[in-house]
Amino acid sequence: MKRLPRFLIILIAALGCIAANSAGAAPVEVVFDNTLNPSGAVFGPGCCQVGNEISLGGNARKIVLLSWLVDSQNEDIVAGIETQIYANDGPGGAPGTLLWQSDPLTFNVSATDTFLDVAVPGIIVPDVITVTSRILDSTPVALGRVNGGSPSVGGVVTSWIETSPGVWHQDFGPWGLRVLAIPASSTGRMTGGGTVGTSGVQHGFELHCDVTASPNHLEVNWGKNNKFHLESLNSAACLDDPSIAENPPAAGFDMYVGEGTGRYNGGSGYIITFEFTDAGEPGTSDTANITVLKPDRSVLITVSGKINNGNQQAHAQ
Repeated sequence: MKRLPRFLIILIAALGCIAANSAGAAPVEVVFDNTLNPSGAVFGPGCCQVGNEISLGGNARKIVLLSWLVDSQNEDIVAGIETQIYANDGPGGAPGTLLWQSDPLTFNVSATDTFLDVAVPGIIVPDVITVTSRILDSTPVALGRVNGGSPSVGGVVTSWIETSPGVWHQDFGPWGLRVLAIPASSTGRMTGGGTVGTSGVQHGFELHCDVTASPNHLEVNWGKNNKFHLESLNSAACLDDPSIAENPPAAGFDMYVGEGTGRYNGGSGYIITFEFTDAGEPGTSDTANITVLKPDRSVLITVSGKINNGNQQAHAQ
């Protein structure tokens, strides 16, 4: 389940408070946002990619999160979506080079959710990009995209729809979207583990803020010999939540959000999303939020809570 609602809520609340000179955390920056004054929902089209060509504000260009403004019609919805990022180097400035594409993702969207957030594995982008989405399915009612207002950060160039593969026309939108990014480099790591709440699910890890650094290990164990072993760390963001104090020692960040793939009981193709926090010593207020997906992206296990019998530690280096 590619859904991190707590991360999104904390991140939005913390944006004005994140210290730009943190020692280990990459400061998160909103580089585009037109979600403050939405103007209604559109339920469709379901055929195609649609999205915004946007100019990014600020300086950060390593995208870590896309947050789409959505309308669930006051229903709890299960929705499938995929999202893409393009350079605008196609004919006539249309979307051309595909910079990043998500897998088909499955979300539980509650009746009260207004954002659908998609983690991005630190893709470095130019100043002008097109961000698109395609709603693959939705039940029991349609999931709507919400029209955005005037951008508070960045700018809208135009909106695009792909009417057939590689053929784009300006139409619809602009869609409500918030884009978060970090500077192109980051340092630090988080280590630790324990038992998540009263679930009996145990985990242990060493994970770097830079996915290209090593080692990156994560193992989750539960029930009778059920085991997930991380093989590839695909996305990572080290963040500073001002409501959490990780020290001692001070690391400059206290939250690690990531996504990867690995093996479950020897079988390959399983997906994991996770969020770990370091709330200082002795670790009893540290939290973990872990979801393991099957290869067909249905949920194998999901668990969240405070850490028992363990500790999670953020390190500046």
